[in-house]
Amino acid sequence: MFSSRELARIDGADVRFARGAVGPVHEAMVAAAGERNVWLVGGGGLAVAFADEGVLDELHLTIVPVVLGSGFPAFAGRLRDRLALTGTRVFRNGMVELR
Repeated sequence: MFSSRELARIDGADVRFARGAVGPVHEAMVAAAGERNVWLVGGGGLAVAFADEGVLDELHLTIVPVVLGSGFPAFAGRLRDRLALTGTRVFRNGMVELR
């Protein structure tokens, strides 16, 4: 788990905390995954960090229809030229996933 804060460990859970450069952590994630995919859950800043390292293959962005004033830029414009919409999924609760 990437975090800029110190978080309490959960007894019995295999959770590893990381901060800083994503490259070395990504290598450990790939090794731990073996033949399986690595699935990253986080915010736009974390997605941009992995994209900047060239290790983000696919992005699933879920939009939740909640009014948040003027909103905020999820990726600060840094991924705009690197993304292509390949699919959508609509959920019954109104959420939409963009892939």
